Amino acid sequence: MLLHIPPEILTQVILLLPLKSIIVCKQVNHYIHSLISESVEIRYLVQLLLSEYVDNPHCSLSTNERLALLEKRNRSKGIDARVRKRFKIPFVVSGIYDLTGGIYLLGGARRKSLHYMYLPDKADFPNYEEIEWRGKEVRMEYTIIDMGLSVYENDLLAVITIQPHDDEQMTSFRHLSDIRLHFYQVSTALPHPEAQRLVISVMQVEVDWGRPTVGIEIVGNNLVLILAYSDSHHRPDDRIFIYDWKHGALKMSFRAPYQTYSGLIFITQDIFLTPHSNGTLEYWRVPKGRSDAPSQPFFKLALPPLCPEDNVGIDTIECRAEPSPTSGFRYSPKPFHPDPYRAIAIFKMPIRSREFHDFLHIIQDTRYFFLFVHRSSLVECLNRFEDFISYHENPRPVPYDDWGRDVCRWLPADDYSTEWITTTSGQKCALFPEMGGSDSDFLLESITMLDFNQTEVARVSAIQEHSNSRSGTEIEDGDGDEDEDEDWVDERDEEILIDEDSRLDDSGRCFLDDVYGRLPFKRSKTTHSFVYSRVLMDEERVIGIQDNGCDIIPWGMIFNGEPAQRRQKTPPHSPQRAQRLRALHRCLCSIAADVVYPDAYEKLRR
Repeated sequence: MLLHIPPEILTQVILLLPLKSIIVCKQVNHYIHSLISESVEIRYLVQLLLSEYVDNPHCSLSTNERLALLEKRNRSKGIDARVRKRFKIPFVVSGIYDLTGGIYLLGGARRKSLHYMYLPDKADFPNYEEIEWRGKEVRMEYTIIDMGLSVYENDLLAVITIQPHDDEQMTSFRHLSDIRLHFYQVSTALPHPEAQRLVISVMQVEVDWGRPTVGIEIVGNNLVLILAYSDSHHRPDDRIFIYDWKHGALKMSFRAPYQTYSGLIFITQDIFLTPHSNGTLEYWRVPKGRSDAPSQPFFKLALPPLCPEDNVGIDTIECRAEPSPTSGFRYSPKPFHPDPYRAIAIFKMPIRSREFHDFLHIIQDTRYFFLFVHRSSLVECLNRFEDFISYHENPRPVPYDDWGRDVCRWLPADDYSTEWITTTSGQKCALFPEMGGSDSDFLLESITMLDFNQTEVARVSAIQEHSNSRSGTEIEDGDGDEDEDEDWVDERDEEILIDEDSRLDDSGRCFLDDVYGRLPFKRSKTTHSFVYSRVLMDEERVIGIQDNGCDIIPWGMIFNGEPAQRRQKTPPHSPQRAQRLRALHRCLCSIAADVVYPDAYEKLRR
């Protein structure tokens, strides 16, 4: 009966199946095997599922072209540190920055301007040694506090400014400032044509409160803005605002005690999560209008409990999960993007530790930790713990050991640069050691890449298992023969799988009990070393920051139709490399890899 179904209909049915089912279908008979092997649409879907990317229907490329690019991207696993370009910043910068949607944005030193440029990719990248800054600029009359970007979905740059309040409206001797939102189009640096109100007055604040810190995220028409004063002795309340930015309408606003909130991430298009300084992650529903605005979160996840001492506590928690949930990528020229649902969320937690005595002094320091969890896991908690949801009363937090132990990963962050949170994209995270001082004081260090894609983790695990059981060779062993080509770098030789039930040992200085997280990941390091103060990351590149400029370093970027790490000549096979290739061959065969990794399989066969 199955064989009588027209191949066009059968193809559409197979396109609805999950990855494992497609692999099983290929083993049914020769006809189904050929249908799947020869269908560009199915092969493209398999590659999307493997990499956990989503298609961008707004891209003009054909399915054949998309498939070719995605297959090459999936073969290019690591950071190719040999192919990097330098660019200098031709202006003095402030602390305002972002890297998203292929755009690198920096604020001017006087906080009256924003400068941004589209970073080169593909064939444009290797044509010159140093990249000239050729960007756009938005100038403001008043001081810029911060900004938010929604490039691929809305072509939007939202700018937050602070300016003196209109004297005619002064009713007392208080000195007030006005915080405002301005909406610009990224592609033109002009006022955004879809914003009905180009400027929104958010709130008035006391002048001597200083400049607030800002958390801002934009998804669809919804813009969530957090204003918090982390260092003001006046201790003003934190404020959260939710706007429909296209219509200029305020949907909701509320206040919280000083130093309660600082950042947020959207977990769906109409639910956002914000960390609370009391050690919980709060879920808030975005209302349709002010009439149904909630007065409290409807769901909470508890973080591991801290030591009971009064002086132990969480400072402001920063978070990021890139890309955000989206209705589409209509302003993106790219054929595919990391799946927002599968993106890894990073939470940077500074925790004031217990006091300890050092001969003559009582010492208390601040320790930093990274918490990683997939956005999908945060969404699935709503189904797993439905009984904890409450829309009318303050919800009980779900204990960490119930929700987080299997889906989270904790890492100590004291030794890494933590000043900027823009270090993740999709399911990858780039880390660089904390240095200090000027560039001249820095040491050469490697960039560390963490990959939380569980398909990639399974691939490395299978290779590692075969290598260890058959030859005793560790996957991270990449010494090879001494006469092997020194210019060759196979980043995959540096892969290490971290899948044990990791215990976060802080010597009892912060957490009440040992903290565990089982989320496995792959860790790789560049064989090249660098002198950077910090690194940033988006879905195609890592940017290394120095005092006098930046380096752009590709990962998974395609150059003139080839993965970057294959631009060097292939070396002769050392015994160690041959062992790894044989192990990979066995691994790929065992999971029907002529479907999953067709190009790698064919190369190994030859």
